[in-house]
Parts: sequence; structure tokens; C-alpha cells
Amino acid sequence: MENGGLTGAGDFAQMQAAMYQRLQHNTEVRFRSPESGAHHDWVTAMSFNELVAKVDSWRDGVFSWMDGMGIYWVYKDF
Repeated sequence: MENGGLTGAGDFAQMQAAMYQRLQHNTEVRFRSPESGAHHDWVTAMSFNELVAKVDSWRDGVFSWMDGMGIYWVYKDF
């Protein structure tokens, strides 16, 4: 039974897959662009551990003011 151009669950699944492919593409373009303000260097990580190291390095720079105030970094316990 056709309803608004959709013929069933298969068509819906194809639409969802296409949407997520567009989101993936847009995200990759945005993150790879140094002008975007996003973390373009993060997408060059070749492993999860390398990505974590890049994120930790970024956090160390952004939140270094906490060290000067003696604020404890809870997330570093993980």
C-alpha cells in the first residue's frame, strides 16, 4: 500500500540511510575544514587512543585556568 510516496518499511529504511549518509558527509566536511572552528585535527586520529590523546590535549589547554585556581579535574580519573 502506497502512502505519500512510501511503499513500506524498506523505503523508510532507505530514506533513513540516505539521511545518515548526508549527515556523515556534512560532518566530515565541517570537521576537516580548519576555517570551520571545529576540531579538524581530531579526524586525523588513526585509533581511539590517539583521538583520546588529542581531546585530552585540547582540554588541557582550554581548562588550564582550573589548575591555577586549584580546581580538581574529575574527568581525569577515568
